[in-house]
Amino acid sequence: MSCSMLKILFRNPSTIKTQSQAKQLHAQILKTTPSPSPPDLSLILSLYSNLNLLRPSLTLFNSLPFPPTPIAWKSLIRCYASHGLFHHSLSCFITMKAYNVSPDRHVFPSVLKCSASIGDLRFGEAVHANVVRSGVDVDLYTCNALMNMYAKLERFHAHQVFDKSPRSSQSSVEKVFDTMPRRDVVSWNTVIAGEAQNGMYEEALARVREMGSAGLKPDGFTLSSVLPVFAEYVDVVKGKEIHAYAVRHGFDADVFIGSSLIDMYANCTRMEDSQRVFDLLRQRDSISWNSIIGGCVQNGMFDQGLVLFRRMLRAKTKPTDVSFSEYHSGLCPLDNSAFGEAAPWIHNTGWV
Repeated sequence: MSCSMLKILFRNPSTIKTQSQAKQLHAQILKTTPSPSPPDLSLILSLYSNLNLLRPSLTLFNSLPFPPTPIAWKSLIRCYASHGLFHHSLSCFITMKAYNVSPDRHVFPSVLKCSASIGDLRFGEAVHANVVRSGVDVDLYTCNALMNMYAKLERFHAHQVFDKSPRSSQSSVEKVFDTMPRRDVVSWNTVIAGEAQNGMYEEALARVREMGSAGLKPDGFTLSSVLPVFAEYVDVVKGKEIHAYAVRHGFDADVFIGSSLIDMYANCTRMEDSQRVFDLLRQRDSISWNSIIGGCVQNGMFDQGLVLFRRMLRAKTKPTDVSFSEYHSGLCPLDNSAFGEAAPWIHNTGWV
C-alpha cells in the first residue's frame, strides 16, 4: 500500500468497513513508518472502535504513549459502551477527566447511555452538569442522550434536576427538550413517549401536533406511543385515524404498531378490529399474542382466547408471564387441557 493510498484512507476513514481492512491498514502503517505518531495510531484505534472490535482497541490503547490522545479516550469509552461494559466505560471517562482531557459531543452520548443502563441518576446528573459547562448542551445527539437517560431513570415524576421544588410540574426530559435549539424525530419521540407512559395524555397529543407543525412526520415509534392514549380515552375514531396513517405510510406491518392497535381496539371493545389487525400481521411475537389474548379475556371472549392461546403454543411462541396470567385467570376455568400443552414451558421456566 503506497504512502499516497495511506493518506487517502486517513482522510476518509469511513471507507474502512471490515476488521480485515482495519488490520491491514494498521499493519501497513507499522511497516512503512518505524515510529507511528500517536495521532495516527489513535485514528486506527478509532477505526477499531467504530467496528466494535474491543480486543484490538484495548491492545492498541495500552500500547500508546501516556497520556493517550483525546480521540483514543473517546474511542475506548465508546467501544466499552457498545459491548455493554458500562462500568468500564464510566471508569475510563473518569480517568480521562482526571488527566484533564475535556470530553466533547462524541463522548457524552456514550457516557449518558452507560449511566442510564446502570441506573445511576446521580452520576447522570453530574455528567449533565459537565455537558453544560462544556457548552455541549446545544448538541442534538447529546441532548437526545440526556432525554433518554432521564426518561429511563426519572420516569417523569421522580427526581427533578433543574428545580428541586416538589411543586415543579415539568420533568427534566421536558426541560432538556424545551431548551434544545434543534430537534429530530428521536427528540420528539422521547418526550412524547415519556408523557404518554406517565398518563400525561393531553400533553402527549399536543406534542404530536407540535411535531407536525415543526415539519417532522411521526414514525412508527411515535404512533405506538400515542395509541395507548386513545385506548385510555376509548376514542376509537381518533384511533382509526392513526391506524389509517399507519397504513398509508407502511407502518401497519410493524409488530409494535400492530400490538398497540390490537390493544387500542380491544380497550374500545372493538375485538373484530383487533382480530383483523392481528390476522394481517406478517410476523407475531409474544407481545402481539399477549395483546390479542388479553383483549379476548378483557372483553369476555374466553372461548376465542383459549383458541388463540393454543395457536400461540403451536406456533412455538413462549407465553410471557403476562399472557400466562391472562390465560390462568380468564381461560383456565374453561378447559384445563391447554394447561397440559403449556406444561413443558412452565416446567422449563419455573413460572410456578
